[in-house]
Amino acid sequence: MTGRPILSICIPTYNRGKILSEILKKYLANDNKDFNIIVADNNSEDDSYKYLEEIKDERLLLSKNDTNIGSFSNIFKTLSLSTGKYAMLLMDKDLLDMKNIDKITEFLKTVDVSAGIFAPDLENDTIETTVIENYSEKIINYCFNGNHPSGVFYNTENVDFKKIEEDLKKYDEEIRPYATDFVLTYFANDKKPFIKIKIDFVHFVRPPFDGVEHSFSYSPEKKNIFFVPEFRFKVFENYVKFLEIFKIKLSERYSIVKQLIKKIKDACTQDYLWVLEQKTICDWYNITEEFIEREKQKDLLGEFFDKLKNSKVFRKNLMYKFIVFNLSKRKSK
Repeated sequence: MTGRPILSICIPTYNRGKILSEILKKYLANDNKDFNIIVADNNSEDDSYKYLEEIKDERLLLSKNDTNIGSFSNIFKTLSLSTGKYAMLLMDKDLLDMKNIDKITEFLKTVDVSAGIFAPDLENDTIETTVIENYSEKIINYCFNGNHPSGVFYNTENVDFKKIEEDLKKYDEEIRPYATDFVLTYFANDKKPFIKIKIDFVHFVRPPFDGVEHSFSYSPEKKNIFFVPEFRFKVFENYVKFLEIFKIKLSERYSIVKQLIKKIKDACTQDYLWVLEQKTICDWYNITEEFIEREKQKDLLGEFFDKLKNSKVFRKNLMYKFIVFNLSKRKSK
């Protein structure tokens, strides 16, 4: 492959090599030379790597870990292997529609952004964009937004993904399903803008996967289901703690936190209630599908405000207490 690609598609994988190899052959069937694919196999227990090695294309770069380093670290391993100007993460269960790859790579040559997101599942063959330069808007609309990892891309110039990984390991493990949100925060400090690209490219595949009925990674017993209110609130507290490492004005931090509270309140109440009514999702995560009565909805809202008032993150800072006081007054009206 001659020249540096504009886009590296970075795929961490484990025990899916046979399926993934067939998918990769389809991605590589076109003759576009402006992208490449990075695959990091996390020491699969099956013949995954053998199937991947059978693909002979200079645009495919393979790596295999000697031991299983965990999905969190393997994501960063894959990104760190990127050779393109932009590194886009793609989880191995999600898919790309490559019909627009020429338009995408040509467009990326014309912009210089710190990070971006491909809007998923759009039936749109024309590129539409939204550009955001303001720091607060980057944080609220792009970073702390419960982003799915697939389709988010990063400018690889002057970035050390290994250092970012080590920084994030200092925080609670609850942040790991939301690692993309925290990674994006590092790029928000760059003077270059963020961009959202709307075009048919990234497709999220919903559970169940490959005929498997239940998730092996997430369950009520492990207490790690990332969309339940308890988990989302812990992530929110880490959002707030994470803001403290960046040098931003107190007034700007106040505005960001106030907007974050609204987002997390919705995630802990109405968004969670919607999930509980989705049988496929509930079955996958081994939780009970149920319709929530109106009184229970009020209970969830009350529980959220109780968590907010009792949060140590807020108790140590009068600014946060002021936010809670005003929100509580609004709630009681």
